[in-house]
Amino acid sequence: MTLNDLAASLHQKSGFGGARLEAITFAAAIGLARYAGAEHQTYFKRRFAETIEKLSSDDVLDVVGFVAKEARIQPSPDRFNTN
Repeated sequence: MTLNDLAASLHQKSGFGGARLEAITFAAAIGLARYAGAEHQTYFKRRFAETIEKLSSDDVLDVVGFVAKEARIQPSPDRFNTN
């Protein structure tokens, strides 16, 4: 699977385009790169970080929410309890 194939699949699933699509593509590629070696993971982590820095806070929330949903990560309200 190429990055273009991955991006096309994620675009259909998320409806995202532009920088949000780029961010979720690199996030997914990080997970896939563990089979390809550390240099690939480093590259995709750097590209993900660069992309996230360009997004608005609302877009970051969209990206994080989508990635968490796809990874089946549930937020824990207890972690946000500051009392």
